[in-house]
Amino acid sequence: MIDHLLAFANEAAAQEALPELYRDGNWGPGVIFDVKIVLPDESVAPGFYIISAEREINTAYIDLPGDACRLITDREASNRGDPTFMLYVAPDMNPETLALARVEPTFAGSNYPFGAVP
Repeated sequence: MIDHLLAFANEAAAQEALPELYRDGNWGPGVIFDVKIVLPDESVAPGFYIISAEREINTAYIDLPGDACRLITDREASNRGDPTFMLYVAPDMNPETLALARVEPTFAGSNYPFGAVP
């Protein structure tokens, strides 16, 4: 599966930007909402984050305004230890923060190395 980490100012902004994922007052299957990005100092990054799991990379997310698409990863590649599991990283994303931050929660069975570097 391909996981897409998306960031918005709040849940209402996410719902407006992603009508295909938010229908009838609910987030659809394959979406984890209210995701937390825990930074190296244990603070939580501001904003409202979701992860959308899809069979293929959804390049439309990359075109969302405000660099909403933060990260696109290949879950199976990560689980195999393949260093090319990151398919897209937002241009303003700091690689050091990415290596040290934790994404919580993630999909069951995912084994991303984020937060693993001391």
